Amino acid sequence: MNKLHLSILGLHPEPRFDEDKPHKDKMAGHQAALPNQERLWQWPPNGPTDGPLSVALRSRRMKRMTDRLAVVPQTQDEACQDDPETLLLARFAAMDRGHGTAAFALQADLSVDAGLRAALAEHPAIVAVSQVTPVHLQAGTDNAVLMGPRYLHVEREEWAALQADLNQWLQADGISLFSAASGRHYLGYTATALERVSTVDLPPLGSALNRHVGQLLAGDELRPFRRWLTELQMWLYSHPVNAERAKKARPEINSLWVWGRSPWPTPANVETIHSISSTAVDRITSDDRPLIYTDSAVLAGALCLHAVESTSNPVVILSTSFRPDINELVALGVSPSRSTYIVWSEPLWCYLEGDLAGWYASLDAIDQFLTQRQPAHTHTAAQARDLEIDNGVDLVWQRHHWLTALYTRLFRSK
Repeated sequence: MNKLHLSILGLHPEPRFDEDKPHKDKMAGHQAALPNQERLWQWPPNGPTDGPLSVALRSRRMKRMTDRLAVVPQTQDEACQDDPETLLLARFAAMDRGHGTAAFALQADLSVDAGLRAALAEHPAIVAVSQVTPVHLQAGTDNAVLMGPRYLHVEREEWAALQADLNQWLQADGISLFSAASGRHYLGYTATALERVSTVDLPPLGSALNRHVGQLLAGDELRPFRRWLTELQMWLYSHPVNAERAKKARPEINSLWVWGRSPWPTPANVETIHSISSTAVDRITSDDRPLIYTDSAVLAGALCLHAVESTSNPVVILSTSFRPDINELVALGVSPSRSTYIVWSEPLWCYLEGDLAGWYASLDAIDQFLTQRQPAHTHTAAQARDLEIDNGVDLVWQRHHWLTALYTRLFRSK
């Protein structure tokens, strides 16, 4: 059985921002632990958990990475140090924030979504694209805190109703709103639209969640975008979807967060990424290159795009959900013994949104995935030994030296 490499963003969250202290109820993981006090954001829990991941983490020591893995360049904007998309591109695709991320995510969606390809083909005048997501700006005394999709829980029916009306409103500005089957959303801009809203997007979503956004919206270069965003917020305020949500005491969709502006698309780009998808199964079953299984559309799109230019890049499978699914790999003909990299960002997204239950559930799902991947007769300890674990940024969990392990068995078991 080949080793399984796990890069799990958000595996060991640390306190991040002084400005988050007033929001301890939403970001409890930022509170400093007192002596002998358990941290709330701690996994595995102290209760009985015998999965391969939990066993491996309990039996290893955590260590800062040196030159073993690439980390985010020091020249990065400090705020982007928490954005999962930025971190993954820096770690696995040697890219920094200078590259627009929306085109990468769209590449991944286009590779499997015929409906999205057809919708985009009807708008040949589009010259740029951004990622977009509904958000809630929670007003404070002198600022607003950005609450994300996990806080809003927007139902598909709600979004469909909102999108239909919103597209009519955006049409006057030369902007089109597209939704992929994956649940990701995109704004397409014509050249006229870029003159209206400028060519600058907001900072990445991951650097804005649960933060005061006033500073992120500041600056002269964002002036046209702020004007457009204010008009959008006024339009959203009176929409029937929000009126219905208010009746049910649910938070309203009072803004959109727009990020990752990229040049896109051209017919050649669409055809290229489609051809990658159409031969995916053949490549997976016959190719001996490393396999990356990830939940990040940005990372998958970036790596697939580079695979067109290089035969040394890994084969990439983008998960269709936030939870790893062994059946998804089996259906594509992936052998359990194949060397595989599991690159998962969901725990970090949950942490950034203060979703403690989701954070636990995502790590539990990874543990369960590892159990299903191994033969039933394989002992959990043996499964754990086959794992290489890091947090995708700066921490690695290393196995103890055999003398340390022997000491632990002899003296701590007494």
